[in-house]
Order: sequence, then C-alpha cells, then structure tokens
Amino acid sequence: MSDFNQQPDQEQNIFTEDAEKFFARETYRRNYPRLASVYDYWDRRRDGKFAANKADFSLSELPVDAVPYCMMVDVSSGGTEFVYRYWGTKCAEYTKQEMTGKKVTDVEPKAVAEENYNSYRLAYETKSALVFAKTHAKTFFLDADDLFLRVPLTDNGVDCDFILTVFEQHAHLLSEVEK
Repeated sequence: MSDFNQQPDQEQNIFTEDAEKFFARETYRRNYPRLASVYDYWDRRRDGKFAANKADFSLSELPVDAVPYCMMVDVSSGGTEFVYRYWGTKCAEYTKQEMTGKKVTDVEPKAVAEENYNSYRLAYETKSALVFAKTHAKTFFLDADDLFLRVPLTDNGVDCDFILTVFEQHAHLLSEVEK
C-alpha cells in the first residue's frame, strides 16, 4: 500500500486513494479480488457517470462471496447523516453489532463511529469511489492490509443518495475472529 497517502489525513484520520487509480494496478486487483469485483460491477453500471444509478445496481448481482462483506448507507440531510440500509453478515460477525436501520454514528466504539462518519463524508463530498485503509481496523481484528471500498450510488443522476461499502478480510485473520 505504498501508494496510499503516507500519513492519514489529519482531519479524517484515514488513508485514502482514488479507486480508479488503485485498481489500475494489477497487484492490487490480485490482492483484493473482492474489492476489485465490486468496483468493476459498479464501474460498468455507472457507464462513465460519477455514480451508478441505484435502480441499476443490485446486491444480488455482486459475487456471492462479496455480499456478506457489504454495507450500504442512505445519505440524508445534505450529506450530514448516514443510515445503514444494509449491514452484511460478516460485518455483524466482526463487529458484534447489527446496524441495519441505525446511524453510522451509532457504531461502537465511538472512535470507530467517528472514523466511519468521516470516511462517508469524504466519499459523499468527492462523489467518487475511494479505497480506505482505516486506522481503527485493529478494533475488529482487521489489519493494515485490510481495505474498504466506498462507491457512490444515485437516484437522480445528480446527488449521491447512497454509498455502498465492501471490505476485504484476509484469510489469515479469520481464525482470530472465530476465537
């Protein structure tokens, strides 16, 4: 991940990279196949626009091994509030929380909620697909090589109305989670 910003954005406290640039590197595509498959599906659906239209985007069309690692938020209040519409089973397993219908700011611990909120705000403000290496990863048995992809979705072709997230959990940590 040497191409990520070397220091996390001080205000956001996250490492970030543009997803298009990230997935242009074959090494990253190979190392993060789940993220690459979701990005490729989203990219085909957006057809050159800033976001895929939500009506043309379906979780059921994603690879079956990606869906449990997905989260989707509804964006409201001009991008100041994010509510989980979908919280995948692996998200619930790793965090020991079920967040469907709850605000991003309701996630525990609060430091994680703040970091998540900031990364959703960044994805909303830039209206672009972003890859994140989040500093809170160790909280949920994730390590620095585990990444999160956030992609914007739209209802009207103008606004970012939803944001889909998928994360890549490396197999070597699954035994730690199961303990």
